[in-house]
Amino acid sequence: MHARLNINDIKKLAKLIEGDGESLAELQLEPDGKFQTRQMNYKSLAQEVTAQLRSVFASANQNDFPMFYYACGRARGGSTALTNVFGITGIPSYYQPVKSVMRHVLNSTNPTTVRMRFDHGHLFAKETFGPYTLADCFFQPVDLLLEAGYPVDKIHLILFDREPMSALESWIAHWSHRVPEEALIYHFLLSTLNAHQVARRAKRHGVKITNYVYELSKDPIFSIQRLFERLDISHLFAKNAIEDWQEKGAFDLTPEKRTP
Repeated sequence: MHARLNINDIKKLAKLIEGDGESLAELQLEPDGKFQTRQMNYKSLAQEVTAQLRSVFASANQNDFPMFYYACGRARGGSTALTNVFGITGIPSYYQPVKSVMRHVLNSTNPTTVRMRFDHGHLFAKETFGPYTLADCFFQPVDLLLEAGYPVDKIHLILFDREPMSALESWIAHWSHRVPEEALIYHFLLSTLNAHQVARRAKRHGVKITNYVYELSKDPIFSIQRLFERLDISHLFAKNAIEDWQEKGAFDLTPEKRTP
């Protein structure tokens, strides 16, 4: 499918996603020359990403894998703040590890270097859907991790979200200079549907799921403390993780310095 979508394309893609996306495997991902240079279908993309992740996991046995708190959701949903909170508590925290590999595959045939620490009992990463390409909008990070060999009982999915109109306004404010506004709106819709698809598929796999909405950050001490209790890591909660952040970054949605 060409990078320039129309409303009929979006309706077809939405139906595929709502049907849990099995037919998406053969969907052709056309390069736009800017954010994607290789033409491939999603099945081939997933295979290459999985192969690179599997090379990281291959040397580890089941007991080596840390408990992975994996935050996934539509971009501009407050995930950077969550990443900072987990990082400050001492848990190794990563920005979009699977998406980074995927974007490398979309632009290069050479394998990238994937690093992940296994010397800590816990691990956190955020993964966001959107905004630039179709692949950004409907990739399945939990499926890719499981296919690569990460144990299902060592993943706890944190499905994050934000009030839709505020999120869409943020998309347009941050990225309309890179992507036409109409395309951003289409990608926003697909990313929203995909987040629900990720949750459905994770549930079928037996992955634990916790929902977290950005608006809870209005009372960060309460919300993060409850989140840590839900994840069974309440002993790691500390108020200084969200008070007096200073150079650590405030608990808000300030523009990310990293690639979205």
